[in-house]
Amino acid sequence: MIDEKLILEDLKQNFTDARTSKVQIDKDISKWIDIYDGKLYGNEQKSRSKVVVRDVQKTVESLKPNLTEPFVGSGKTIDAVPYTAAGEDASLAAEKMLNYQWATQMDRRYIMNMIATNLTKEGTVWCKSEWYYEDKETKIKMSVPIQALNMIPDEYEVLENNGDGSVTIEVTKVDVLRNEPGIKVCRNEHIFPDNTADCPDERLFDIYEYETTLGQMKKEKVWKNLDKLKGYVISSGYNEGYSDTTLGSLREMDNRDFGVRKDLGAKDPYRRKIKLVEFYGMYDMAGNGNLEMMLFVWDKKSEVVVRAEKIPTADGESPFETSAYIEQPFSLWGKPIAEMISDGQQIHTAFMRGFIDNAALANNGQKFIMKGGMDQVNFRRMINGEKHIYMNQNPDEVMKDGAYNEMPSSVFNVYEMVEQLNEGITGISRMNQGLDAGAASQTATGVSTLTSMSQRRMLDTVRNISNMLRKLFRHQLANSIKYLGDEDWMRITGMQKPQGELGKDYDIRIDLITDAVKQAKIGQYNLMMQNIQYIGEGVQFEAGNMILAKYMDLFDEPALSEMIKNQEPPQPSPEEQQMMQLEMQDKQADVGVKQADIQLKGAQANKLMTEAQMAGSEAEGKMAELQLKMQETQVAMQMEAQKNQQKIQQDSQQAHSKLLIENRKADQDMDITEEKAGLDMLISKQKATTDIAISKEKASADIANKKAMAKAAPTKPKEAK
Repeated sequence: MIDEKLILEDLKQNFTDARTSKVQIDKDISKWIDIYDGKLYGNEQKSRSKVVVRDVQKTVESLKPNLTEPFVGSGKTIDAVPYTAAGEDASLAAEKMLNYQWATQMDRRYIMNMIATNLTKEGTVWCKSEWYYEDKETKIKMSVPIQALNMIPDEYEVLENNGDGSVTIEVTKVDVLRNEPGIKVCRNEHIFPDNTADCPDERLFDIYEYETTLGQMKKEKVWKNLDKLKGYVISSGYNEGYSDTTLGSLREMDNRDFGVRKDLGAKDPYRRKIKLVEFYGMYDMAGNGNLEMMLFVWDKKSEVVVRAEKIPTADGESPFETSAYIEQPFSLWGKPIAEMISDGQQIHTAFMRGFIDNAALANNGQKFIMKGGMDQVNFRRMINGEKHIYMNQNPDEVMKDGAYNEMPSSVFNVYEMVEQLNEGITGISRMNQGLDAGAASQTATGVSTLTSMSQRRMLDTVRNISNMLRKLFRHQLANSIKYLGDEDWMRITGMQKPQGELGKDYDIRIDLITDAVKQAKIGQYNLMMQNIQYIGEGVQFEAGNMILAKYMDLFDEPALSEMIKNQEPPQPSPEEQQMMQLEMQDKQADVGVKQADIQLKGAQANKLMTEAQMAGSEAEGKMAELQLKMQETQVAMQMEAQKNQQKIQQDSQQAHSKLLIENRKADQDMDITEEKAGLDMLISKQKATTDIAISKEKASADIANKKAMAKAAPTKPKEAK
């Protein structure tokens, strides 16, 4: 393993980078908290109204019950879904264990209130899945036979040999005081996730800062270097009561108004608050290039390393999960309600201050009397409150009462318009009046539309929370399988520890039931119960029990639901059994009568069959004669047909032979004609050839004769020039 000092330097740099990246987020959250608290805007004037309308706070507090009720209003919030046959029993055991832990071992109402508050007020909530273990050791001395030492389940130490075949031992008995899960809602100023991650699944580390005491650390028995840390705490005083983040400082100043003063803590070293920094994330611990999930904890001020090991969670993952009210794309942080309706709150504040200033500066409560309109005596009577005052003129003309200045109706219209805009954005309306009469049309359809839109907005937020809780419950189930024994599972669920693989054989989901969904399901089950009478008797009891069990789940009666599921079909009473026996005997007698009637009818049928067989024998004789005649007729017809066929074949053969002779004769005549024509052509060719040869020979002879005569003629002498 790499030196802890080198690891600490790397992780401190990660801590610094994450804190730097979160500065603007802390400022935004501080701004949203100021808007929620209705703090002054800084532009107030002297002698003018400084009231701030707290629309954001009213909306958040109105929304919180709707967000928490689906998770705390039922004893069966968690549902395990099997995916394979191996996951059937495992899912049922996991479901029972998680619902038991959520309902009995956790303060679920406080957890859900903190989640709903952080989500709607600050935009983002971070939760950590934890496991709490606490035990107590007790040492007991006893004498036991030497042969029985192997049967003692607890750890023991042999003190002495008694010499009589027994020994004195000291047994260390461990009593488990606490072994249960928990969910911790983290302050946003204390959590520093990976600043390079675009979404929760890409986080490489989570850094968490929190406060504890040396006494608590010593009790948990998982820490080291406590003596070094104790010396530093004693020498430095340590309790300083400050936060080094903008959001933390603001929260500590606000909490002072509610009695929280961390600067006034205990003075002894074991109760003084110290700040630890936890690093859950991937790191190359061995220095071989392989990243592993690691838990590394150090004291923030003294930088003393108090824990360094592979991550101790059962699933090997970071125990932190998050959810956002309005998710910001590619960011781990979201936006709250104040981001949507803070403009409306400022507008309402401006109008409300105008209303109040108008009333404060008006002359309401004053009386105006015309000069000379009343004498001195009657003026004193009026001031003294006497009943009878005498005036010489009409009081309406002489006296006038002051009043508030009348506001134009358009001001109230704008104020109402902004109110409706806020309701439309958040889905929180004033007693189902988020839409005006014209928009809702004052009909059931209009009210239903308003309710469904409001439910959809709240259901979307509830689903964001349930997605985070589902991941936390997966961590919790893995820890329960690792840290709880078989006897704990059998005691709580009545079943064995789950053997299937979470995520493949079965998985966890949150059963979300809002009031609207619950009412709809109740109506559906009522309709089923009305139609169950048309189901067969064999299925009627089981189907009715299943519907009633679901019905009881909707009314948050898990005990009644379990009783109905396990209910056996009712057994008949002795009177009913006797009546059933009598009815059975009556039916058996009816069956006997019917059987006798059947036997009688069978005998009659046999008699009729015998007679039919005899009649059938006579018919068979006649049928044989008829068949013989038919056979003779068929033979004669076959012989005649054969004769006709032979004659047809002979005629066909004669015609075929005649046709062959004629064809042969025609072929011979054609051959003779062709041969004669060829011979004539050959003779003609030979004759033409002979004539040509004779002509050539004759021409050659004539030429030769001419040449010979030319040679024989005398030659004339040439004349001299």
